[in-house]
Amino acid sequence: MVSSPLRLPQRIGAYHFWNNFDNILFDADGVLWREQQPLEGAVELVGALLKANKRVVVVTNNSTQSCAEYVKKCQRIGFTDLDEQNIVSSGMVLAHQLNKMKRSAEFGSTAHLPVYLFGSVGLQRLLKESGIDSFGTGPDPMPADTATFVSDLPNLDLGVPRPFAVVAGYDIHLSYAKVMRAVNWLKEKTVPFLVTNEDATFPGPNPDRVIPGAGTVTSVLRHVSGREPKVMGKPSAVCWQYICEKAAADTPLDPLRTVIVGDRCDTDILFGRLNGLSTLLVLSGVHSLADAEHFHGQGQSQLVPEFYAVSLAELLPSLSVPLGTEQNGSANAVN
Repeated sequence: MVSSPLRLPQRIGAYHFWNNFDNILFDADGVLWREQQPLEGAVELVGALLKANKRVVVVTNNSTQSCAEYVKKCQRIGFTDLDEQNIVSSGMVLAHQLNKMKRSAEFGSTAHLPVYLFGSVGLQRLLKESGIDSFGTGPDPMPADTATFVSDLPNLDLGVPRPFAVVAGYDIHLSYAKVMRAVNWLKEKTVPFLVTNEDATFPGPNPDRVIPGAGTVTSVLRHVSGREPKVMGKPSAVCWQYICEKAAADTPLDPLRTVIVGDRCDTDILFGRLNGLSTLLVLSGVHSLADAEHFHGQGQSQLVPEFYAVSLAELLPSLSVPLGTEQNGSANAVN
């Protein structure tokens, strides 16, 4: 059940953060880094948390890279203590879910079929490494003459009678022909419809430039097919279940001691609310404190974080002091 905040988000203090949470789930873009640059305090905070034996998991909806590629990026930009056990992507959740489905009796007769993939070469490679064959990645040849293309549409080659599933992620080669193939296969209700995430946009170096996200593909397919997809990334319960399963070999996750630190209210904060976690909005990415206050005013309680921080630097252990001993104007923080 989604918890309903009775107040506006409170600025969290480092003392409260360090003493109330053992498991810290971080979004990546806009929280830990932007492009190839770590954000203020991120490298130091992650290193300190790991040194203190806190569990750190980077949970990203970006499905364009494999787990190993994410680890390489982390190492390259300064997060040298992170390894594959610390990474969860929507692509990894997708591969895990597809393998579970293919092993189930429900899909036994179609388990040998490949999936039709809207996605990057990186996602295709991740699926292949997980034993999932796919097709559809890359551009479709498109005629320059619209009239010719439209007249040939009734004869468009679907390629195969049906795939195991239609899977959608971030795809820069989204095209009319791809959509037509997918929605014709999705007419068959036994063809699963899975998506990595429904993020409408993702952050880039220019805050004034809108960059469409994987939700672009999802929205088109949902609208045309009339089908609701099963979401693999945040804010889905599927994603939280995967994180718990991955952690189970070590120590089970206690939701009451777990916080999601994110920059998007509609994915990160909603993920925490739907799955019973504490929520912390960091103001270094997509959503601002004004956005959270707007959601509160509109009664959209599931999008309102419990806490916020201007940057991760505010949470460094050097600032973790008991209530009443704060300095430098931090006396209003929740400690």
